[in-house]
Amino acid sequence: WTEAEKSYVLSSFNWGHVLVQIPGSLLVRYFGVRTTLILSTFGVAALSAITPTSLKGKDSYKIYCIIRLAQGLFQGLSIPCVHEHLAKWSPPLDRKLLGVIAYSGIYCGTILAPLASGAIAGSLFGWPAMMYLSALLGFLWCLLWWFLGENNAGSSHLIDVAEREYIKRAQSFQCACLKNTPEVPWAAIVRSVPFRALVIVTCAQDWIDSTIEVEIPSYLNGVLGMSIEKNGMTAALPHLVQWIMSYVYLLTAHVAIIYQIIGRTPLRKCAVTVSTWGPAALYIAIGFLDQRNTSLVVVLMTIKAGLKEGTDISGFLNAIDLSPNHATVLLGIMSAVTVLPSPLGPLLIGAIVTDPMDQSQWQIIFALMGMVFFLSNWVFILWGSSELQPWDSLGIQHSCSDEYSRGCNVS
Repeated sequence: WTEAEKSYVLSSFNWGHVLVQIPGSLLVRYFGVRTTLILSTFGVAALSAITPTSLKGKDSYKIYCIIRLAQGLFQGLSIPCVHEHLAKWSPPLDRKLLGVIAYSGIYCGTILAPLASGAIAGSLFGWPAMMYLSALLGFLWCLLWWFLGENNAGSSHLIDVAEREYIKRAQSFQCACLKNTPEVPWAAIVRSVPFRALVIVTCAQDWIDSTIEVEIPSYLNGVLGMSIEKNGMTAALPHLVQWIMSYVYLLTAHVAIIYQIIGRTPLRKCAVTVSTWGPAALYIAIGFLDQRNTSLVVVLMTIKAGLKEGTDISGFLNAIDLSPNHATVLLGIMSAVTVLPSPLGPLLIGAIVTDPMDQSQWQIIFALMGMVFFLSNWVFILWGSSELQPWDSLGIQHSCSDEYSRGCNVS
């Protein structure tokens, strides 16, 4: 396949992921998380299973584009499922912590996939074994989820009575705080300057993440000359550090707020600045390194991955800061908007990097990413905020204490 054809394949998944975000939220509400998540995982697994036998002939990349598009459609359902499951299972006061822990699980797969893929592809079994193993794991997970998963705590038979009652009381109290059912203030949300700033910086982060995630193996092999086995290990290491740093950022933010070391808004802006301007400088530096500096490239990429996690954590928590009552809606909008540029990343790289061994072409890519990081953070510095927004309580009447009314979250 040519570099352009590869870029079409890589972007196909993201197009499917984009298209299903809002319809996926409706499916989750109608069918529940248990059924929707099985549909999502089973679909991805089945498509993985048929991939090796489908890629035959000179137009095989077109077939793979269709498969990847369909996989994006199925896998895109998982994000609304996570939001809904957190809302139904987590007590309101524990939702921030449980949400961060749940989303950090994404890094587990991102770490294991390059490691396992590199080892399997370089073995006697070849690349088809990666597809079959992914399908097998997906089918096994569906089986476990069918017997273990439930839409809410009230219907689960795997937790004890005390835990079930605790979750139900928390959810009931959450609803009891409200004398009326509030409507989502769509116009106010769209006009909110702090929310727009949050969407812009998160959108920049997600675009760079999606682009680097799919293209970094090509860079490592083309410019640095790494073998596919070492390539997989190198690609996985930054995600391991990113996973660890997600907890470091969370703990640091928690301590800083609890002991009133720094205000909430300055704290969020400091975290986002470190996680955008730091990687921006490192991306530009990486562009000037070659095979003589392979170890240094790996070190810088690992540091970059650790630094940038502040945007992910701050973005998730900032949405809750702005509007506890409508945090789920804000996160849903962010998920839908931030994935829109994702398909453009591979296409852009495919247009610029015509020869993956040409370092000067990759320098353009890294410089562009650094510029996107730099400018998006300025937007957040100037207009971002973590203050509770006036529209959070529009039309809402509380019957509980201030401590809980500020934390009531309409899911």
